[in-house]
Amino acid sequence: MAHLIYSAISSLDGYIEDSEGKFDWAAPDEEV
Repeated sequence: MAHLIYSAISSLDGYIEDSEGKFDWAAPDEEV
């Protein structure tokens, strides 16, 4: 049987965008 791994990113308040409507805060750094 296949496994499906689902990952979603959101802040503690449940939003995925910052106050300017950008999503780049969740992008991993080069170190990661």
